[in-house]
Amino acid sequence: MKALALAVSGVAFLALVGCGKNSYEYEGKYDVTRGEDCVEDENPDESEGYWLQIVKQSKNGQDQYLLKYPLLVPQGVPLTSPQPASPSEDGELTFTYSKSEPGGRLSPAYTEEFVIKLKPNKNKANHIWMTKQDMITVVNGKVSEADLFKKMRKQGVIGTTGLCLKKRTEKS
Repeated sequence: MKALALAVSGVAFLALVGCGKNSYEYEGKYDVTRGEDCVEDENPDESEGYWLQIVKQSKNGQDQYLLKYPLLVPQGVPLTSPQPASPSEDGELTFTYSKSEPGGRLSPAYTEEFVIKLKPNKNKANHIWMTKQDMITVVNGKVSEADLFKKMRKQGVIGTTGLCLKKRTEKS
C-alpha cells in the first residue's frame, strides 16, 4: 500500500512539474494538409518548398521562436518575423508582421499588419494548427480587418479549428 501511495505521489509530482513547460517542439518546416483530419497530399511536390518554418532561439533559458513565412513576402513584409514569440500558457504562438508606407501626393499613408497564431494539434503528433491569419489595414485612420482564411474555408482546405500543418521529418 505504501509503495502504491509513493507511485501515485511520484506521478502527480511529474505531472505538476510538466504543467509549467510547453512540451511541443515547434522548430521545423511545415507543409499544408487538408481539413480537420489533416489529410496529406498524396503526391507532395517537395520542389514547391515549405508553407512555413519555425526557428527556435533560447534566451535566458526561455524558448522563443521566429516564423519564416514566404507567403507574406509578396505583400512587402520580411520573410522572418521581426519579433520572436514565446508560447502562451496553452502553448500558442502569436506572430505579428507589419509594414507602413508614407503617403504621397497621390496616395494616402497606410499600415498593414498580419497576425498569425499557431498552436499544437493535440490529436496528431508533429502537427500544428494555424488558428488565425488576419490582415489589419489602416488607411487615413480607417481600420479594416480581413480574415485571410475565409476563401480557404469555403474551399474545404481549412477545418473548424484552423489550417492543419504537418512538420517535415527526415523522410518527408
